[in-house]
Amino acid sequence: MGIWSAFRMAGLRVGVVGAGRMGVLHAKNLLANVEDVEIPLIVDTVKESAERLAGAVRARHIYDSLEEADLSLIDAAIVSIPNVDHYSVVSRLVSRGVHVLCEKPLGLRASEAYELAKVSERRGVVLQVGYNRRFDPAYQRCKRLVEDGRLGRVLHVRSQTMDPEPPRGWEADPRLSGGIVFTTCCHDFNLLSWLTGEAVTEVFAAGSLLVHSGALSRDDYDNISVFLKFESGATGFVFANRFCTYGHDVRTEVHGERLSLRVEQEKMLPLNVYGGEGVVHDYPYWYMDRFRESYINEINAFVECVKTGSRPLSDAVDAAKTLEICEAATLSAKSGSPVKLRPEG
Repeated sequence: MGIWSAFRMAGLRVGVVGAGRMGVLHAKNLLANVEDVEIPLIVDTVKESAERLAGAVRARHIYDSLEEADLSLIDAAIVSIPNVDHYSVVSRLVSRGVHVLCEKPLGLRASEAYELAKVSERRGVVLQVGYNRRFDPAYQRCKRLVEDGRLGRVLHVRSQTMDPEPPRGWEADPRLSGGIVFTTCCHDFNLLSWLTGEAVTEVFAAGSLLVHSGALSRDDYDNISVFLKFESGATGFVFANRFCTYGHDVRTEVHGERLSLRVEQEKMLPLNVYGGEGVVHDYPYWYMDRFRESYINEINAFVECVKTGSRPLSDAVDAAKTLEICEAATLSAKSGSPVKLRPEG
């Protein structure tokens, strides 16, 4: 009997570790879009959050720590907790043979992410990391155009992620989140590496805290610029900020010898308002609005990987390489000097 045949007899059992914003989103997407699945348990240190999500998804078991949870109840888990805890929690799950979809990044240290990749490979379980932009139809089309050679050689890539508000809760504490580089820029680093198919060899970063000095730690930034050099000699640029007044402005450009590509959603609705003061249209305000479809595709892809045993589009090795760029960018921003990354292999 195959792995999926066994699951289908009783349904795939998925636990949720972390009942915050992303844990709730993934859990609801899972139940709404995947057949033969149930969520038997919720783990969260905040009892009220765990109870609220358990009620919404009809989970029968609530735990305030993973150590107390009965892992025999689940085949897979969604992990959405503070970044600093990703390594310890994911390690415990995969070592017990539980498939994992972990929100990005895969911890705060590349060395630990590589270790998780080895453990998951040895145990034969799926470890997918939540770099959801890879599952967005526009980015996937962009990737195909690059792979088809339509652009010729890729010469320069750039990506920006501008958020309308500063982070709150644990995300505002760089000791728990890693700061803007690990919470935000990791998306851009991961995306540009995937689109080009190349490794980053050098990083130079500069950041400042200009707008949200009262809301953020002095060890973090509310805007940062990161210059990248790829193994072919192509260059890249990443910009992130936390004070974009009109919404969640995410855009990516790929410039080649023959063509240039731009991925950007300028409107939430196909509506312009024309008046004496000019033309006005809306803008996606938050990332859940902009990437709604990608999150659904992401959870479907995770279940498909569990079903077939195939390798995730965003796996642990890839996530570890992204963390190497994050570590280099953080060091560069603090030192004011470029940082070279070790060659692959």
